[in-house]
Amino acid sequence: MSGVKQMIEVQDLSVTYASPLGPVEALSHVSLTVNEGEIVAICGPSGAGKTTLLRCLSMLQLPSSGKILVDGEDVFAGTSHDVRNARQKIGMVFQGFNLLRSRTALGNVILPLEIRGVSRKGASEKACKYLDLVHMSHRRDFYPHELSGGEKQRVAIARALVTEPRVLILDEPTSALDPETAGSIVQSLREINHSKGITMLIVTHQIDLLAPICDWVTYLREGQLSEAPGSSREATPAEARVAAGGIVQ
Repeated sequence: MSGVKQMIEVQDLSVTYASPLGPVEALSHVSLTVNEGEIVAICGPSGAGKTTLLRCLSMLQLPSSGKILVDGEDVFAGTSHDVRNARQKIGMVFQGFNLLRSRTALGNVILPLEIRGVSRKGASEKACKYLDLVHMSHRRDFYPHELSGGEKQRVAIARALVTEPRVLILDEPTSALDPETAGSIVQSLREINHSKGITMLIVTHQIDLLAPICDWVTYLREGQLSEAPGSSREATPAEARVAAGGIVQ
């Protein structure tokens, strides 16, 4: 389609681990293209290679072979400085929130800006802007132990967005939440995608919940990735789940 920009390109990616029983192929010749502004879900059973794929996409792990391009840049082709620069295009929301207990919600969102040398005033203003985006301004001075699971997830999303990445990767963003809270998080992701135009890649076991906001769904099984036929915004959650091989309940 003319005018569509490819934001993520995974080309023939393989990851092999050594084990006492011989080599284990966690990912086998995986290829994936995500266009700018799309929301794409990756589902699959435990041990399928989802975590390995996320670690490669977030540049926390080198692949055994293949390429990953983000915004047209081969993220592993250059120096370590180039990798750091490429990593700044990606925001990561971890499954366990990974908030620092010693910092308030505001302090956690400020942290990535502090690391980049942004002034205290500038960092605080920007962090407040993104806390407001995820509807957490009123809780900015609370510590993680004072926040609910949904509130922690919102803070984690704000922290990932505050550096203004081109891509947001989310690992099971709704898995530890009650249905009502999970639904509100999904709605917030839709709003952020619409307002910021940010590309999102979401690993989930809850395809029924995420499918309505996704442009398409792909599934990973035994290290191999396949697009679920018919998994578009027009597909119902049940159709997307069936198209994904019935592997997500």
